[in-house]
Amino acid sequence: MVALGGGCIFSPNKSKDPPKDRPPVVYPPRDTAARAVYYLSLAWSQRDSVRIDSVYADDYEGTSVDLVDPAAPSFIFHKSDEVHSVGALAQATEITYTNMELNLGTWNEFHYDTDPPDWWTVQVPFFKIEVKDVDGNGFAATSPKAGEAWIFEFTLRPTYPSWANGAPVWEIVKWVESRNKT
Repeated sequence: MVALGGGCIFSPNKSKDPPKDRPPVVYPPRDTAARAVYYLSLAWSQRDSVRIDSVYADDYEGTSVDLVDPAAPSFIFHKSDEVHSVGALAQATEITYTNMELNLGTWNEFHYDTDPPDWWTVQVPFFKIEVKDVDGNGFAATSPKAGEAWIFEFTLRPTYPSWANGAPVWEIVKWVESRNKT
């Protein structure tokens, strides 16, 4: 989870040019756990809080722990936090670029024995999350870095909404992010 706090220090939008036309984003169906994670990465990159709201379960809980820095606080996030943070990114006119690159071909998919039988976990070993302003300043979180190990994983479950004709639609119920020394 990447959060932007109030009082953002990014420079104001100085561009007088109209936004460039971008091709429409094609979101995949959320018919597998992996496609739902890919859907999340597209929605986050597009700062689409409506789609972010749709991919997280109502009982979603995300955790972030930094074991490299013992003074760093641990965080717990809920669906409303994720939707709010993406909505804030969308409304911040000084933010011109957001990207959540999860390197699709590198994922590990598995089931934890402690989870319900139909839940599935997608572990992402390589990622880059970026937020930039009009001047190119900003923030990037990238894994892996020398001497560090990251756990970045999503746990999902299928839902069966009545409008889907019995086909499952996957939603994210957990996100675990932790960093440690190797």
